[in-house]
Amino acid sequence: MPNPVENNLKRQKSDSLKFLKQVAKEKSANISDELFEEIYDVVLKHNPDSSVNLSKEIEKLISNELEKK
Repeated sequence: MPNPVENNLKRQKSDSLKFLKQVAKEKSANISDELFEEIYDVVLKHNPDSSVNLSKEIEKLISNELEKK
């Protein structure tokens, strides 16, 4: 039997990624699906009390993506 919480999280992720992709399209930004997924995962797992700087983590992901190109 499907887990309703898991299904809700999957739907939430799908909706969030769809929204981000639409915004990127409107801004003419070329962002890979893989990068969107990585950013989503980092944000989802981020703890506000953490010593990890969320902006720096996202910046690192974007830099890594740009280096691949």
